[in-house]
Amino acid sequence: HETGVSYRWKATDNFSLTPGINIDASPSGASVFKYNLTGAYKINDEWDVAARIRHGYKNTDDSRYNQLNLYANRKFEWGKLGVEAEYKDIHGGEGGWKDKGHDQLIDFKGEYTKLESGVIPFFAIAAITHKGDGSEFKDEYVPRFRVGLKYNF
Repeated sequence: HETGVSYRWKATDNFSLTPGINIDASPSGASVFKYNLTGAYKINDEWDVAARIRHGYKNTDDSRYNQLNLYANRKFEWGKLGVEAEYKDIHGGEGGWKDKGHDQLIDFKGEYTKLESGVIPFFAIAAITHKGDGSEFKDEYVPRFRVGLKYNF
């Protein structure tokens, strides 16, 4: 289960910075602490772009990573569609793509923002790295599907 807190500081009408921390805890007692800073820029009423840098730390095995995410979104009358590219530098040099010290993914997202309740249904379809059958390391991409609800207050 992941929980996070962040604060968006609006530097100008078109630019904001958002520091945040997330904690991803599992029943086994392992927790991943994720510290991040996101910069977002509104190009116009339809397009926005953003970049996030993140450092992650897992408490059980002292593993760490640095991550860069780049986003581009287009707003429509009914909601928005976007794409995200992620690059992760894994400290220790193992566990990533073909057992190298890095990993990556590409994610396509959509949101419907017209509900009066403030609830935002969303979907995401990503291509993520995966260990293929009989492989000792991540050597193929597989689809990942997510659906859910967001609420901002």
